[in-house]
Amino acid sequence: MCRNKAGGGRRCKRHQGEYRKSYDRAMYAAHISEVSFAPLLKEITLPTSPPPVVKVPFSEEISWSTVTEAVENARVLLADPRPRITKNDDGEWVVTEHGWAVEAAVTHAGELVKKAIDLNAEEDVLRIVTEAQEREDPSDDYEFTIERDRLINEASTWGEKYEEMVCPVELQRDRYNTARQLDVDSEETRITSEQLMKMYEEQEQYSTAQMKAEHELDLMVSDYRKVEKNIMWARKAATTRVLSRIRPLGLEGEQEIILHEITDESMKEVVRPAVRHFPREWVQSSDECPIPLTVANTIYRAGYSHSATVITYDSGNKLITDDCDPADGEPVAVLVLNTTPAMGKTVEGIATHEFAHRCERTYTPNGSPILFELQETFLQRRTGGGPGKTTADREPLVPYEGKEEEVIRPDNFAHVYMGKEYKWESREVLSTGMEALWSGEFGGMRGNGNYHTDEDMHAFVLGVLATA
Repeated sequence: MCRNKAGGGRRCKRHQGEYRKSYDRAMYAAHISEVSFAPLLKEITLPTSPPPVVKVPFSEEISWSTVTEAVENARVLLADPRPRITKNDDGEWVVTEHGWAVEAAVTHAGELVKKAIDLNAEEDVLRIVTEAQEREDPSDDYEFTIERDRLINEASTWGEKYEEMVCPVELQRDRYNTARQLDVDSEETRITSEQLMKMYEEQEQYSTAQMKAEHELDLMVSDYRKVEKNIMWARKAATTRVLSRIRPLGLEGEQEIILHEITDESMKEVVRPAVRHFPREWVQSSDECPIPLTVANTIYRAGYSHSATVITYDSGNKLITDDCDPADGEPVAVLVLNTTPAMGKTVEGIATHEFAHRCERTYTPNGSPILFELQETFLQRRTGGGPGKTTADREPLVPYEGKEEEVIRPDNFAHVYMGKEYKWESREVLSTGMEALWSGEFGGMRGNGNYHTDEDMHAFVLGVLATA
């Protein structure tokens, strides 16, 4: 409604089919005309750039100085030598008062960075939506949901009508067969045959109507997902532009991440795009780690091991294994990636996820596992912890997908796996958050697909990327 019900109610013209295109074009033109002053963000050339990059300025709601001030405040707190988390006598992690202040500052900085990204992507997103509407592709979340539910209900209704006729058709077929056996040329045989054919035709109509509704639904969902993907690309490009202005991402120029000589060239190609999404200091920490990194392929579940071993045989052949004494070979860390991922996953997303675990172990400024500490603090806050609270106040650990060896605190994350805990210094908040941010997994934390929005975690991940 353009006017609320108390004011008499009036539907906006853009919701009236005959006006929608012209109205949206007019709004788009008006929006463009307002952008008449130079944008604050510098354009940065991306390795891949679909769709075309268009810059927009910050509005009065947020200025670049507001963003940088919040980032700097968080960095000052992060540089404070006071402990952020400690372990109690029961071996449980306890967040200090300083730790809570740090996480709050990091998340606040992330909130402002997210606003900057949304403003920077706004022009591209508006263009994508406008073009989709001109093609009459679904682009509005609310309208898409209504039309999707309508087609689902329609297909279900026709399917139920078809099923309701199954028993009557079988009974009629029995009558026809009985009459035919008694006298194939009798009037009863003719009548039952005609009735059976009419029932077949009616049932076929129901089946055809159901398939038509399902086909329309598939096409609509496919078109909507394409629009979603284009918007994701636009926001990904804006994320790179904004974060790159705060700090360098990836390695400089043509420099490549250092990988163990055992790494196959094809696997180097897999990990290169993922590395570009991480702050340069994080990537350099991987290169400087005394335990070198390699990347291996698997048909099973992806993962990261910080304690594998390369065994060299007399023949010169080398083998990576977790099942031997490290003294029998050369220590190595392994990103194990599945290059034929399950539906809904991408190779780049998986590589980004696992490299985040690598950074957890290697990026330790002043000897502090800062990425783990920030994740643990965030996870405690999200699952019922906080200043003055204990583990007993938090959501209980429960098995993940029925596996007793894997435990989570479900909370209300876009996916329950985000709340997973380990006995060692690792969590899944940053890894899944990076996967969502850069590859659109888990709905991009923006509610795409069948996932729900998680603005809090979105802001936290951006805050960590900007400040840690």
